[in-house]
Amino acid sequence: MIDWQVVADAFPVIFRAMFVTLGITLGAYLVSVTFGLVLTLLGRSSFKPLAWTVFGFVQFVRSTPPLVQLFFVYYAWPQIPVVGVSMSAVTAGIATLGIHYATYLSEIYRSGINSVPKGQWEASRALNFGRTKTWVKVILPQAIPPVIPMMGNYLIVLFKET
Repeated sequence: MIDWQVVADAFPVIFRAMFVTLGITLGAYLVSVTFGLVLTLLGRSSFKPLAWTVFGFVQFVRSTPPLVQLFFVYYAWPQIPVVGVSMSAVTAGIATLGIHYATYLSEIYRSGINSVPKGQWEASRALNFGRTKTWVKVILPQAIPPVIPMMGNYLIVLFKET
């Protein structure tokens, strides 16, 4: 027997929770899209210690479950004497999920950048473009559109994990 009054009373709580979930998802996705591109660009650095550090960070974060990371950031992070930063549950969730999915999006960005033909790099060098102009005007406009569907998939996965 279903008590319809209990069901009716639960809807406002469910709708509030839904908006919190959507807010955390969108916040974490914005963090992951931005930080993922930064990780990709740092990982392509010619300074090998930096590239290997980024590679190690990406592999470490991808190999640990997000729930473990959330517990670490929310409970253990404030206990570290030097760091000692405590944050609200929402901030910890956005930051942790954002960084976790940034590692996945960095691999997606990397695949998009690697799909740009070598001739495009050579053409921008022949036109005497600087590094920034090459990335902004030539490489990224060709690398980002093919990876948008995969980025949408990770938005859906992030929503489900949130």
